[in-house]
Amino acid sequence: MDGKASKSGREFFRFHLSESCPSCTLRRCGFFCRFSEPDLKAFDAVKFVSGYPSGTMLFAEGQKCRGIFVLCQGEVKLTCGSDDGRSTGLRIAGPGEVLGLDSALSDRNYEATAETLGPCQVAFVRQRDFERFLEQHPAVLSRVAEHLGLQYREACRQVRVLGLGSSSMERVARFLLGWSWGRGAREDGQSFILALSQEQISEFVGTTRESVTRTLAELRERGLIVRRGAQIVIPDRKALQEARTRRQIERRSELRPLRVVPVRPTMRSLPRAGENGRKIRVMRREDNRGRLGA
Repeated sequence: MDGKASKSGREFFRFHLSESCPSCTLRRCGFFCRFSEPDLKAFDAVKFVSGYPSGTMLFAEGQKCRGIFVLCQGEVKLTCGSDDGRSTGLRIAGPGEVLGLDSALSDRNYEATAETLGPCQVAFVRQRDFERFLEQHPAVLSRVAEHLGLQYREACRQVRVLGLGSSSMERVARFLLGWSWGRGAREDGQSFILALSQEQISEFVGTTRESVTRTLAELRERGLIVRRGAQIVIPDRKALQEARTRRQIERRSELRPLRVVPVRPTMRSLPRAGENGRKIRVMRREDNRGRLGA
């Protein structure tokens, strides 16, 4: 990983690994792609470009931070796990994103596990080199803050999926709407690629694979999505949004109304000491809530 890409690596991945940032043909609106020429050349001198096949773990949750990973091509799945072995999907990182940025800045262990979803080109920068780069190029700090803000908003979006979607329909519908939006399919009838298995989708929506299977089948039957393999089309985004919110309304209407019980006074005898020390019983009224009256 900490070395320049080899010729055999280019042949294996069947795409060109661009090693130079200034002459890179993949430059887009990513984290480092919009640096000034001097900053870009300085960053180019400290990075190492590598290619990875699908299913490669770039780093694991709890592992000591070694540096940052800039994703040039491909997609990377970020997940976090629990002590009982369960895992939850955080997000899918795309080209231009930086992985491990918060850990490198705070000198803490990686907070998630990063695994490639397909062939990827990744630029790696060691932590000490990245710290020195920031010290020598303070203009980059504004881009660092901007990228951290984008990651925070993405985390909030995932919290909405897991925390606010109380049914499988709501969670899967919200996931599809957000996934399509992030891949440019923002209008009705536009197609997008969902290169995730149903097991992987279940990690991102916090439910079981069986629930995802049933929900996707229901969405297809209702004409809310059209699926051809990994290609998905949402004919009417508003209809899918309304189908998600309709479930909330239906559940609220199924709530049983509160039963109003009328208060009926009853008589209850209470012991009281008489003048001669004997206990006598006095009748007091008591309602059916246990409150005593005069």
